[in-house]
Amino acid sequence: MKKYRQDAKRQELLKEVADLSAETVSKTQIEAISDYLDNWENTDFDDKRRVIDSLIVRILATSENVEIEWKL
Repeated sequence: MKKYRQDAKRQELLKEVADLSAETVSKTQIEAISDYLDNWENTDFDDKRRVIDSLIVRILATSENVEIEWKL
């Protein structure tokens, strides 16, 4: 069941990435991000960091809460 939720979340993120406007992210960047998300388990740390940098503005975390501000 956990794998299904991960796959569903991945598909949701892929759709959001595909829906980004050309002004925000280039088509090449969208394709690269999609490729990394499709193969996330085998993506190296630096590439994961680049994907996160392209999708997230900031993360605010406390001991009780995590808030993510998305660029999407």
